[in-house]
Amino acid sequence: MVRRSITTRRSDGVTFVQVTVSVEERSRLRIEYHGDGTVLPPRRGGEPESGWNEGGTERVVDVGSSGIGFAVVEPVEPEDVELAVDPIPDESAGAVDAWFDRVDERLRCAEEIAAARTLEEATAAVAAAGGLGAVERLAAAVVRDRRLLERIETAPDALLERAERTELPTAELRRLA
Repeated sequence: MVRRSITTRRSDGVTFVQVTVSVEERSRLRIEYHGDGTVLPPRRGGEPESGWNEGGTERVVDVGSSGIGFAVVEPVEPEDVELAVDPIPDESAGAVDAWFDRVDERLRCAEEIAAARTLEEATAAVAAAGGLGAVERLAAAVVRDRRLLERIETAPDALLERAERTELPTAELRRLA
């Protein structure tokens, strides 16, 4: 069963549109705006989110509830927004989910190392990871994971966001070693 809702709120000459869907299986969601005006996609760091065009976006949503918002300068009615939700076949989900789990584990380890604030914490984190060479390999793997996650439509947004903000200070760690 798919539950959908579209709400609009007009403020300061802009209409904010909130689309919420709840799905019981991973699905492809298409949002198409058919009214007057151009879609203004959400922004991160001042830059428009990727995957949007003047008419909307298409993305993969995971099981549960997902919310996606955008804005339009013109007034918008909910019926101006069309939603299409199509379940994604699960044939390769096991292998993909296993890879996502491995990426999650690499990110967890990298986040622990990056969170070290003292020399003692950094030394312990590097030792727990298997030494400086292992940390450098981990840093390269995180960069590779980030590039792959950006290209995989079914990549969980939260995993990609973590990969985008995780940087290992390998040069500083090497200097300390």
